[in-house]
Amino acid sequence: MGGFLRFVAFFALLVAGFVLVALPLLMGPLLAGVVRDMGLRADRIEVSVALFDPGLFVGRSRQVTLNATNVDMGQGRIGSLQLTLGDVAFFDRTFDTASGDLQDVQLTLGENTVSAASATIDGPADAATVTARFTAAQVARLLTVAAAHNGLTLDKVTVTDSGVQVRVHGVEAGAQLSVRGGALLLDPGIGGALVLIQPAARDPWRLTDVWFSANGMNLAGTVDVAQIVADLSGGGG
Repeated sequence: MGGFLRFVAFFALLVAGFVLVALPLLMGPLLAGVVRDMGLRADRIEVSVALFDPGLFVGRSRQVTLNATNVDMGQGRIGSLQLTLGDVAFFDRTFDTASGDLQDVQLTLGENTVSAASATIDGPADAATVTARFTAAQVARLLTVAAAHNGLTLDKVTVTDSGVQVRVHGVEAGAQLSVRGGALLLDPGIGGALVLIQPAARDPWRLTDVWFSANGMNLAGTVDVAQIVADLSGGGG
């Protein structure tokens, strides 16, 4: 009887070790393949699952992290992406939180490309806060391209710690950037305000604030990461 109990105890420890250590290591490459099948295009995709997590016994994980490089977004590209999902339910394909870091973000606007130095994501899965940071050169490029897309030619854009100066048809003016109704607006000081960036009604993101600092411009908003993942899952199925 004692030998049988020792065998049962050893077997239980073996199973626990497999679920808590080996299973997460095995799941990483499998989930990376699932992410590719969902439609994410990137040069490198790596997925890691938290070790020593008893939630794995019931198909949950406290943390799943995605790392990818040169991510193709169709209308843009992300140089590097690290996204961590919290309290993940594998069977339901749901998660409670999202946090991450994006570097070298490029977006296509018409025939032109604009970029942000970096962006961070943190918060609830359906309403995470995202903050993008633009260097002075990137701000000038963004405003020039977006204004031209709206029919206004900016001859020059100068970025300061407190805002921007623009030159339109040889006239210098202090421009104002603001966020209204989830969109980024530019008031060049000459004529009316222009909508530079505006989400469509069904887009899973909205802008909330814009401000300037010594490093350039900061643009904040909210993003529904859960909806993005759900859309990828549907597209990949």
